[in-house]
Amino acid sequence: YEASNVGMRIVEGPEPSHDSDDGEVLDPKRDTWLQDHKPTWTMPVLPMMSAVDKLVGAASKATSENVVALHDVMLKGWITVEDERVFTVETDKTPAGLKAKLLVDGDPMASARATLSDAWPTPPEPLEAILGEESASPYETGAVFHGPAFQLLESLVMGENGASALLRADSQGVPFGAVNQGLLDAVTHAIPHDSLSQWCNDISDDQVAYPARITDMHFYGPAPTEGLVRAEVRFDGFHGGPSFPRFYIQILVNDAVWMTAHLVEALFPKGPIGSADALERRLFLRDRAYAEGVGLASYEDGVTVVKQAEVDQSNWLRGTVEALYGTKDLVELAQKEHMAKAAAVHPGVLPEALVLSKFDLESSTDKGVAKVWDKTPEALNLDVVRKFWSSWFGI
Repeated sequence: YEASNVGMRIVEGPEPSHDSDDGEVLDPKRDTWLQDHKPTWTMPVLPMMSAVDKLVGAASKATSENVVALHDVMLKGWITVEDERVFTVETDKTPAGLKAKLLVDGDPMASARATLSDAWPTPPEPLEAILGEESASPYETGAVFHGPAFQLLESLVMGENGASALLRADSQGVPFGAVNQGLLDAVTHAIPHDSLSQWCNDISDDQVAYPARITDMHFYGPAPTEGLVRAEVRFDGFHGGPSFPRFYIQILVNDAVWMTAHLVEALFPKGPIGSADALERRLFLRDRAYAEGVGLASYEDGVTVVKQAEVDQSNWLRGTVEALYGTKDLVELAQKEHMAKAAAVHPGVLPEALVLSKFDLESSTDKGVAKVWDKTPEALNLDVVRKFWSSWFGI
């Protein structure tokens, strides 16, 4: 058979639905883009901007109007997605606006209040771009943890109190959702979360920030789907206290503001692992490889010391230490760190990886501090050897 004058074109189709009767189902084995969002490189976590996207999407479905703003976007905690989880959004129309609540497996995890309108509002004046030398990619330096699906930042210029960035609007793996959740997440990649002291002297270098709240977010048109967009981020003081730095954000499409937001982040102690060099930290956390000086322990004259307080600092995303080391027991952690330093291997594979080596260790614990050291071998007694050979040779 043959066919003449037949054409074919590829068009955008509907996104695959994994909804159940109970809500949207996300499974990291199937929704592999979640595997590229691991804040400590140990377990997938739903991005805050994905929670925002779900709230906007539900608010849009509840009415025929546009969601032009969100207010008081709050996260209850980290939304880990290690296994299949069900996401639902409840909405309630009130005089103050449409209230939306995100539930994960039935538990409330995020909420916001939406403003709706038939017409898009007039956007504000755009911020001027920060001029200067282009900074190294945060994906290459290890400054951020995002995998390929989320790597939409094309260029970055850092200033004294903010940054300018170019972002791709077309994600290669993150579903578009209601308002391009991958793009919304990418704007946060321009924030130096682990070195905010370069924007504010009141933030110490032993702290790292993560998104926690959005006081307001405004939309001035439909979300962009392709091409490059410009993002502007400015440090905007603190929200309610020194532990919550605030940032003003704009995303511009064709030099017109599409979205503005005030993002509040929460400061966490870096802990001994988070304080390591970014590339060495990534080697240890993501690649599970030995990195000299990276770990939970300190060393004093042959004694390995692990403190519970410092373990807790590295376990702010609960389950991180267990995923890395296979235990959270303080003495076992110290033993693994002691052997890892001696054998130059990652502590997470010990002691199973020590096929040809054997350690004889002693340990002690006191007030949240574990110490481990090599057991002193007994003195070598050669009397029986001397007696045998003296008899053998008759001397």
